[in-house]
Amino acid sequence: MNYSSSDEGDQTLEIALKHMKARKRQCTLACMIGMYYFESYMNKGPAREPKESGYDWVRRTLYDPT
Repeated sequence: MNYSSSDEGDQTLEIALKHMKARKRQCTLACMIGMYYFESYMNKGPAREPKESGYDWVRRTLYDPT
């Protein structure tokens, strides 16, 4: 099969566009995974101090009519 120069150029352009789209999807996925990891494991805020003990919380919750 004999392709003309423009057909080869079109095929090359089509392949390059497919590669660019795949690369963009890969980069987007990598960013999403990185943000999930950062928010889940690396974002360490100060530890919170409870305002009441666990027992006090249970009592307050169980005695609340709502």
